[in-house]
Parts: sequence; structure tokens; C-alpha cells
Amino acid sequence: MTATIYELSPEGQWHKVRVIKDVDHKTFQDIEAYVEYYQSQVRVKYSRLATI
Repeated sequence: MTATIYELSPEGQWHKVRVIKDVDHKTFQDIEAYVEYYQSQVRVKYSRLATI
């Protein structure tokens, strides 16, 4: 599974900012926690996490 983190720009466009390959379910939970942490630190809307 691949996890992709997107950033929502002020214009309302989604930009791919990080792709993490070979993700298992445990790692995916860790990534979600990372996104929440990043969001709280940088105050950027990192709210979309897609998996393939």
C-alpha cells in the first residue's frame, strides 16, 4: 500500500507533498499521527491522506 499526503493550498487546490511506499496498516496509523503532528506544528491544512 502507498500513502500519499496532500496539502491544501490557500487557493483550495490539493498538492501532493509526500509519498510513502510499502506501507502496512500499523505504519499507516503512524503516518496519520505524523500528519496530525505536522498540522499542529505548521498550522497547514494537511487533512487528506490517500491510500492505493
